[in-house]
Amino acid sequence: MKKQTIKFALLLGTLLAVATHAFAASDARVVRLENGALKMATSPDGTRTPYADDSSSDSLIFGNLATKDPKGVYWCCAAYPVTGPKSPVGEYWTAAAFTPATKATVTKVTVAVGYESSTKSYDVLLSLNVDNNGVPGQALKTWKITFPGGKPVFGSCCVVKSKMGSVPVSANTQYWVVVSTEANSDIWAGWNSNDSDQIDQIPYAQYSDGVWTKYPNLGPAFAVYGK
Repeated sequence: MKKQTIKFALLLGTLLAVATHAFAASDARVVRLENGALKMATSPDGTRTPYADDSSSDSLIFGNLATKDPKGVYWCCAAYPVTGPKSPVGEYWTAAAFTPATKATVTKVTVAVGYESSTKSYDVLLSLNVDNNGVPGQALKTWKITFPGGKPVFGSCCVVKSKMGSVPVSANTQYWVVVSTEANSDIWAGWNSNDSDQIDQIPYAQYSDGVWTKYPNLGPAFAVYGK
């Protein structure tokens, strides 16, 4: 496969990692649901950086970022889990699907994801994947996203990081944006829920024990751009 790169904008923001009772209960700001699918913050720290993205003339292929909201392009206080295999709860990944209406070259993907805690790991993996019978399949390309020094802190919002490049996609074909972890990672991270579309559900999937499981829900906050 020809080597490809892509521009990824990372909204480093409120991070609500795995929703599970296996986490320590010492943080009074956080409510962790027992089903392992969601985590909620009851008192975010209020730190906010106004959303500012890199200028681009490329078209939106798919997006649910609430860019018209003056105080947040995603739901600050709820997220889907992204945890490493060395974390107390084991490995949880999250993916969101999109389907291009026309043939395109993806030039930018934006995700709302952030860091909560770890002892040694400060990065997650971001990839653009093909579909495999309704769940994420092989990655077309994978990139590393690093949270320097464990920043941003839980409950803050919205620094942007970007990488440049291109990945071709076909019309009327489902693809997946995946946020995962490395083999020895102990990170607790999360992909924030979108708050711009609370009616139309999108396919999202979670990975645990070596298996992807698809769910209909509001899904995480992200956008895909191309030309």
